[in-house]
Amino acid sequence: MGCCSTLIYLVSRVYFLVITLIFYVVNQFKTKQVVSGTSDDLLMISATEAVKRIARREVNDVINAVVVRLFDEATRKAAEIDREIGEMDNERLEEHIRSKPLLGVPFTVKDALEVDEQIVTCGVYNDRNNRCTQTAEVIKRMEAAGAILIAITNVPEACYWLESSNGIYGLTRNPYDSRRIVGGSSGGEGALISAAGSV
Repeated sequence: MGCCSTLIYLVSRVYFLVITLIFYVVNQFKTKQVVSGTSDDLLMISATEAVKRIARREVNDVINAVVVRLFDEATRKAAEIDREIGEMDNERLEEHIRSKPLLGVPFTVKDALEVDEQIVTCGVYNDRNNRCTQTAEVIKRMEAAGAILIAITNVPEACYWLESSNGIYGLTRNPYDSRRIVGGSSGGEGALISAAGSV
């Protein structure tokens, strides 16, 4: 048994070395695109400004992570939160934040969770026109805690494959190297979060 497991180990090491080398050579002929880095200033912007930056596609243009944009409604909610916060004294603000710990935090969900009146497909082409009639409980709870839903992100077909690509929205790219995949299931979410487009 020891000889067999050693042989399997050696074969797998050689196999993965060869595959890595092949992808290295192939990627030398592709142009590498990278999402620009973030700064600490980004963490200090208002909820309204965060929604506007994402709406201007400062992040999504390269990676194709966002498939449904809810920016108008999110901007309205963010402006309302900014106005409310501006009118509160420190004591009321602390009390308000205790009751809504995610107040003004923009968030996204993958194209598998129901959002009332939105088209959610799970990446399945035949579902491209199906509009939801309810909102998933997890989204309701996030919004009740003060968070603002700004977008729905890409998934592989049926949330099943190794990369986030489907016949409706296309391929989501890695924000650190557009030649690489972002993985499956929640690949659009992962790409957008790693590009500082969501939390």
